[in-house]
Amino acid sequence: MAAVVAAVVVASAGCGGSTPAPTTTVAEGATVDAQRYLADSAAGAAAARSFATELAAVGSPATAPALKAVAPRLEPPLASARLVGQRLTAERLADRRLDEQRGRNAAAFGAVVAAMERVQAAAVAGDPAAARAGSQELVATLDALRAAAVTTP
Repeated sequence: MAAVVAAVVVASAGCGGSTPAPTTTVAEGATVDAQRYLADSAAGAAAARSFATELAAVGSPATAPALKAVAPRLEPPLASARLVGQRLTAERLADRRLDEQRGRNAAAFGAVVAAMERVQAAAVAGDPAAARAGSQELVATLDALRAAAVTTP
């Protein structure tokens, strides 16, 4: 589980901003400015960090009781990540290059959210093998997100 924390730290490096974190969905195709996009991206990084921090509390090797105990604490950051995923997918930017980056990042972040959902489901079920597999997938999707974020058109 420590590998997840390390991957989140690397993937979220450089994310930040002063615009508040999102609290609502955005309409499909809504145009947002670069600050809002960066704030949404930073909120996604924060959600992934929070999820990883909670997951790390399980310890290694993960046990069924530890996973079941952490499962409720994984839901709030997962809900935040789902919201960010919706926003990144729906919003558009006027700047073509930024919007292309947003598209790549939205797809990569969607994979991160799907991996988080698998880890959380494994935690609810108390399934260490599934949690381990989900955590490995989460690390891989975070690496892909980092790669998408640094790719230039």
